[in-house]
Amino acid sequence: MPGRRTRVFEIATLRFNFGRVTFTPPLVYWLTLCTTAPTDTVEGTAVVDSPLRLGKRKSIPNSAGSWTVPDPLVRGETRNVWRITYQTAKQDVTGIGWGELWDARTGGQRRYWGTFINATGAAVRFDVPMGTRLRITAQGIVSRED
Repeated sequence: MPGRRTRVFEIATLRFNFGRVTFTPPLVYWLTLCTTAPTDTVEGTAVVDSPLRLGKRKSIPNSAGSWTVPDPLVRGETRNVWRITYQTAKQDVTGIGWGELWDARTGGQRRYWGTFINATGAAVRFDVPMGTRLRITAQGIVSRED
């Protein structure tokens, strides 16, 4: 899921780097699956299902060992280390193509958004049929330098 940081997150980073404020990263990021494309200023449409197996935000720890360490000599990027698994879908969920990382389970600030892609780098939309589980592979979420 390569994508970009939100404007709010980029401004917070600049303010931190130039001495205006302190910055404490969240202990947990929360992944929202979307059926419409987010942008810098507009949130994507979150998946809606019942009983919220795929529609609620999924926690991803933000601690040492949960994300790869960026290598500035190769490419400035970080990736999730662990596989992310959702509960079994209780209904068909269609058209998932984007994701957002938030700093809270509900409310909060959106920090990052991106498009799901396949092995060749092409954007994909996918469905999760009733009775199956969605698994996002280790290193499936990628945050890259601009």
